[in-house]
Amino acid sequence: MFTLEFEVPMERFNQVMDTITWSEMSLEWVYYNETRGSAVFRLSVPDDCLEKYLLQLAVAAGQIEVTVVEKRKTKTYIHEAFLISVDMPSGSYPVSVLFKYRDNKFYPTDITIAVLPNSPPDLLKAVLNLTIGRVQISTARLVKRVVEDNAVVIHLKTQTSEGTIQDAP
Repeated sequence: MFTLEFEVPMERFNQVMDTITWSEMSLEWVYYNETRGSAVFRLSVPDDCLEKYLLQLAVAAGQIEVTVVEKRKTKTYIHEAFLISVDMPSGSYPVSVLFKYRDNKFYPTDITIAVLPNSPPDLLKAVLNLTIGRVQISTARLVKRVVEDNAVVIHLKTQTSEGTIQDAP
């Protein structure tokens, strides 16, 4: 199981709750922050549905950052997902970009990108050329591309997973 935690403006609250209700995501808690006019959610998501649900949240919540916690028998990993909207000539498209930090605390070892299946082909090219923080997605190596559950999912490996990038001091 993965645990997701994120904050959305109250204008998006109902869309996010509808997405949670119609999926297999489990709402652990939600906190209303009156000062910020936002809601903070914590959800549990099955391992095999993470990418699909992140994309669904990108559609519902708009552009947000999500903390993704993965608990294994002996370790807990903290990952991050960026739910973004990419503008193309034909419109704006939701995209989920998941950075997994397994072998390195400062640079992702795996990157997973999810887009809707009806997205234009140029959308993937645009996303693969993005830089998020200090991570240039274009430098990652393609592992596989899968069409599943109404999403196109691209799995990438970064150079750090191949031992060429050192941890930050």
